[in-house]
Amino acid sequence: LELAGLPVLREMLEILARQPHLSTAGLLEYWRERPEAAQLGRLAAAEPLLLEADRVVAEFRDALGDLERAPRQVRLTELERQPAQTRLGEAERQELGLLHRIRGLESRPERTVDQEAEYERLLAEYRQKYCPEVPETP
Repeated sequence: LELAGLPVLREMLEILARQPHLSTAGLLEYWRERPEAAQLGRLAAAEPLLLEADRVVAEFRDALGDLERAPRQVRLTELERQPAQTRLGEAERQELGLLHRIRGLESRPERTVDQEAEYERLLAEYRQKYCPEVPETP
């Protein structure tokens, strides 16, 4: 699944990881000659959200979590919507079961330490089996 703007966001995060004190103007300069420049300029000019610093971090983490979950949700929906006449193969049934277990833990507003460990283990298993090209997030 490739969401619109996700490659630009990835690239921007990589740039900011290397240059954490880069300003908005510096980021815009990086994209000046690229097709994304106009849209990024409009985003930069938009009225900023007025949030406390800790709330900004929480919102950003939530957004990244949503982006990480989106491909799994799409795949889960694909597997669940398989026509009745086409049975899922063993590998697809295992993937569906793993996705259901992950979603079950994701849906809990708060997880115990053991549940969090199980969630991380299941995510790592899913990434390894079904998304080998996606690097682990720290």
